[in-house]
Amino acid sequence: MISLRKLLPLLALTICLGGLYLPGCDTLVTEVNNFEIAGHPTAEFGIDSLSVDSGCTPLTVGFVDKSIGPRQSWLWKFGDGDSSLDTNPVHIYTTAGTYTVSLTILDSTVDEEPGADIEIKNRFIIVGTTADSFSVDAATGCPGQEITFTPIDYGGITSYSWNFGDGSNAVGDSNPTHIYDSVGSFACTLTVTGGCGTKVVGYDSLITIDACPVALIAANKLEGCAPCTVLFADTSDYRGAAKDSAYWQIGEDSSNQEFFEWVFDTAGIYTVSLSVWSEGGADDTTEVDLIKVWGPPEVTIVALGQTEGCLDDNWLFYVPFEATIPAHADTSAYDSLIWVFGDGKRSNPNDPLPFKVNHAYTNAGVYSVTIATYGSCYEDGNEALINTVVDYVCVSWPYESDLAGFIVGPDADTAAGIQGDTSVVFTFTDTTPGNMLGWNWTFGDGQSALGQVVTHQYADSGTYTTTLVVGNCCQSDTIEQTIVIDTMDTGGAFRRHRDPSANR
Repeated sequence: MISLRKLLPLLALTICLGGLYLPGCDTLVTEVNNFEIAGHPTAEFGIDSLSVDSGCTPLTVGFVDKSIGPRQSWLWKFGDGDSSLDTNPVHIYTTAGTYTVSLTILDSTVDEEPGADIEIKNRFIIVGTTADSFSVDAATGCPGQEITFTPIDYGGITSYSWNFGDGSNAVGDSNPTHIYDSVGSFACTLTVTGGCGTKVVGYDSLITIDACPVALIAANKLEGCAPCTVLFADTSDYRGAAKDSAYWQIGEDSSNQEFFEWVFDTAGIYTVSLSVWSEGGADDTTEVDLIKVWGPPEVTIVALGQTEGCLDDNWLFYVPFEATIPAHADTSAYDSLIWVFGDGKRSNPNDPLPFKVNHAYTNAGVYSVTIATYGSCYEDGNEALINTVVDYVCVSWPYESDLAGFIVGPDADTAAGIQGDTSVVFTFTDTTPGNMLGWNWTFGDGQSALGQVVTHQYADSGTYTTTLVVGNCCQSDTIEQTIVIDTMDTGGAFRRHRDPSANR
């Protein structure tokens, strides 16, 4: 009884030589199964020094066994239906083609399970003008469709002549393309010429051209305000064939009706596709991606430059602005835009759609910027859609940093080095000249406060550094003073002494 392990190589050989496709059967030279077990043979072969592996008919080839290990029998298959049991056979090929050759060897002819091995070499011998067949990128299609032809050959071809079966021919091009204009089945042939003569390869009905439909969409409108109702119709041309079915796709939704209304509830750009089939199985798909649904004329205010800075006698503070619209929107949905810059000035009324503006601020202040947009898709067409960015621009005059400071009370005195006890409520007052816009106090005990004048009471004795960060939109400064809190109760007494190391 022969084991399954021994039968597998024989099965692979039979399938490959039989013309069926398996991985490994279509490589130029492939060893499908070549294993070696101690004491068993390993198959290998070649051709003798007087032979060649390609040529014209008749081609005589001498094969040589190059196997390793003990062997008692040989089975050669030459790919043309002939075989041999000789050790080193000579075979004559009389028909043009490409041939797969195999050698099966056994190490015994009497054992119940002899050691066996198989060597298979695909397309090992090439005889004559070697064009086996040809392929197409589409065997079925519609009138007007371009089809590409590709020969399956193995070299030695000097000319190609194609007959496409519809009265058209192509000469010289190895990979031609052809367009069939009429419906039907077409027999195609390829005639190749090489050093060994001429060979014709043909198919009776390789190409089938059906009366394919052309998908067409009709819509009563392509844009409108949300909610937007659009009437769609299937106006496809079925080219004389009977309609089988149609399928609409709108976003995540679908329909198979010939006529239908669709309501687009939200703003956006929508793709609508229609796929149609005729009774012959042919199909076509088209799409419309221009269904534009507008919403309110929304904008976002964006500053393209700095929004905080200094004024100077020699220049103005310019801020470039842009009104950006949503990704799905289009400027055609906007009738007019009006900018209000917060300093009493507006955009140029002669420019109805100033999506980009450049404004100069001449006075110190904090300004909110507003844009009013008008559009036909707003809920109330007579009113503007208002968008405001509060305190967007801040402009200040510079001040003298050397004069920045603060005083500590109860009474007003600029002396540094303040002393008191835990019962004292200190008052801190900024004395920096100019129009300050921000005050940030930290008292050295983990507490903080905001404002031009603040109060603070220390809970524990110790030495604390009080820090004020003060400034406007042009500049800022940091000032420090030392506070000493005694452990004794002074009855709320407040004392001060000069601290020459105080950092202003």
